[in-house]
Amino acid sequence: MDVWAAMGHLLTPAIIIGPTVLCLAMLFVVACIAIHLFSSHQNSGASLSRFVAFAFLIGIAGFVVGTMVGIAAFCSFASAGNLCGLGGVFGVGPLVSGACMAWYSYTWLRAHRAAA
Repeated sequence: MDVWAAMGHLLTPAIIIGPTVLCLAMLFVVACIAIHLFSSHQNSGASLSRFVAFAFLIGIAGFVVGTMVGIAAFCSFASAGNLCGLGGVFGVGPLVSGACMAWYSYTWLRAHRAAA
């Protein structure tokens, strides 16, 4: 199998899965906000503005790291074309960003539930 064909088999799923995970993570952040707002224990010390700011910053940091790793992975072959970075920008970057945001939201929600 050609290296370029193997990259094509990896690039397409990465570009489909990455944005999907990012969108689901954003929905999970909104769900955490809704759970906190409709919770009967709102005075548990959890700050929504701090949660949203940290989720946003963690998402950006995850996107930058994921994009760098994805570009390094997809452009590591000598026969990689000039569009090899697209897998990192549109695939791996959003995937890592969404995973980091979902992880942070889950741990925040779990800590919020434990404090209640």
